[in-house]
Amino acid sequence: MLSKFRTNSARVNLLSRRLAPLVISALTMLTASIAWASPAEEKLKLADQCMKDGYFKQAVLFYDQSINLNPNNWRAYMSRGDALMRLGERETARGDYQKALELNPGSPEVLSRLGKHSPSTTSKARSRQARHPRSQ
Repeated sequence: MLSKFRTNSARVNLLSRRLAPLVISALTMLTASIAWASPAEEKLKLADQCMKDGYFKQAVLFYDQSINLNPNNWRAYMSRGDALMRLGERETARGDYQKALELNPGSPEVLSRLGKHSPSTTSKARSRQARHPRSQ
């Protein structure tokens, strides 16, 4: 019985030595995939959650932090503009929308916030008007 235990123990030991690198590798890949977001993206997520919950001042603070960490993220500028609009700071929001458009030219999302229309949305509106003219 003791020899059988030793044999099984030796097998388990050998198996664990062979599997250990695979397990470590798998855990490393899993950890890397979970923690892929940069600090700027994490701040952006926090800001977005504040916006959803109606905490617009806090959202602006998190958008500020995200922009400080990654000043080329057009979405952070656009979203901060949305938060500023909710706070009634229209001119500052407009500046953020302009910066977002500078970083992502032609973005329909940003253009709509600026009250401008991209060529594709303008042609759709014209087509709609042609089909449904207003009665005078």
